[in-house]
Amino acid sequence: MFDTTGYALITVAVATALFHTLIPDHWLPFVLIGNARGWKISTTAAVSGVSALIHVVLSIVLGVVALAIGEVAASAIGETLERSGAVLLVVFGVGYALWSWHKGGTSTRAERRLISR
Repeated sequence: MFDTTGYALITVAVATALFHTLIPDHWLPFVLIGNARGWKISTTAAVSGVSALIHVVLSIVLGVVALAIGEVAASAIGETLERSGAVLLVVFGVGYALWSWHKGGTSTRAERRLISR
């Protein structure tokens, strides 16, 4: 079903999730609030679990939104570059020719040797 890239991606995702849960600012507030309010351990775990589920769902939603925005932006930029590429090339060529003409049209020794061949 998966190739090595798929297994590597899943492994990295699981490792990231495990290390992510060890960060105290993710679980310590729930422990402190549960302790301050006198909640049972099961209540604290349930509130923490629901919050974790919301956290994961919102992260997935934000990732999908960012992916969609990125695809639209890449498509728009690609189409714009495709349309304007030829025009920019002509403008650059004309500008370079005018600059060369203004400079006097002199060429370097290497260019003269290539032309004389």
